[in-house]
Amino acid sequence: GGVYCKGGMLMNCVFSNNTAVSYGGAVNFNYGGVMRNSLVRGNSAYSGAGVYMDHGGTLDNCTVVGNAGESEAGGVYLYFGGTLRNSIVWFNSATNYPNMRNRSAAYIGAVCCPQTQTGTGNITNDPLFSNAALGDFRLLGGSLCIDRGTNLPWMAGATDLDGNPRIHDGTVDMGCYE
Repeated sequence: GGVYCKGGMLMNCVFSNNTAVSYGGAVNFNYGGVMRNSLVRGNSAYSGAGVYMDHGGTLDNCTVVGNAGESEAGGVYLYFGGTLRNSIVWFNSATNYPNMRNRSAAYIGAVCCPQTQTGTGNITNDPLFSNAALGDFRLLGGSLCIDRGTNLPWMAGATDLDGNPRIHDGTVDMGCYE
């Protein structure tokens, strides 16, 4: 796919239209790695078409949309661990688990996904993108993803994908745009 990551940091990235034969159309984390403030859209793979996390990896404030998995997890596949926080996983497709599959032992918190997830602060409501059809995944006013994330130490001085301060109004938004 786009990136095979065995540790390291991906920040403020856009992964679009990548393909993998097996796992991780956009990003394949293997035993670690972190991605922050990134947009993952229009990628394809057998499983984990957007992001595949094998024994770890962390997604903070990412938007994973419009990815297509042939078998399962069109959006995110958490295979034996991993962390998914403050992210939106929406409009993905696959035969099984169209948006997300949590195989075991993953932490999922403050995530917007149509599939119900265990964890703190998760929502299943439509994120209300500005214009998903035209590729604008910024949030409209009234979105339940606004000011619903969990503030983290790395956010002090950080920016979102547009280059705006990561935290506005005191609490971080879900997804790659503040």
